[in-house]
Amino acid sequence: MSTSILLLLLNLAMNDGAGTARAWVDMGSATSWANTAAFAGDMASLVPQIATASLEELNFGVTLTAVLQHSTRRGIRTSPMVSILGKSFANIEGSIRHLCPELSLIDVFSQELVGIVTDLVKESLSPQQAVRTALEVITAGASAPQQLRGITKDLSNQDLTMRMNLNGSRSSTRSSGLRKGAAEVSLALATTMLWNHYAKDR
Repeated sequence: MSTSILLLLLNLAMNDGAGTARAWVDMGSATSWANTAAFAGDMASLVPQIATASLEELNFGVTLTAVLQHSTRRGIRTSPMVSILGKSFANIEGSIRHLCPELSLIDVFSQELVGIVTDLVKESLSPQQAVRTALEVITAGASAPQQLRGITKDLSNQDLTMRMNLNGSRSSTRSSGLRKGAAEVSLALATTMLWNHYAKDR
């Protein structure tokens, strides 16, 4: 979440509405009926107002509410963490506005960006993170053979079932059907190749 917010603020600092929209969607999720292009257009008109505003001119609560309204209307689910972080930001921003109304959120962020990124790199290269990554790899490696045996057993019993959820609205057009058919054929070929490789090894 911290990395996603960093990317969001960076796009704000660059006055990039489309990038801000992508970062917001990555923080949450898009529904099957989401209109991300329209949401990017909403952000393109809103971001310039935020990027150039000082604390005296910017009302964080109103701005966050506007983003949430656009997000909901366009079918973008918002992460629950946004409400918690939004409340924290609003409390801090409200106090600082009375002390230094001339400050700009984006200017301060731009000045501190290098330090923030440096801390994130140090955190990702820390011994604790290395141990965590190693444990995740070991756990995944330990469960992979069992999952593969289950798949091959289902294949041999002709009892393999796969469920696919296609993100997006359903279409009855011929091109949509062809794309779906091509995906199913590709999946079937990949499954067959896996089965042949396993049978040869045995």
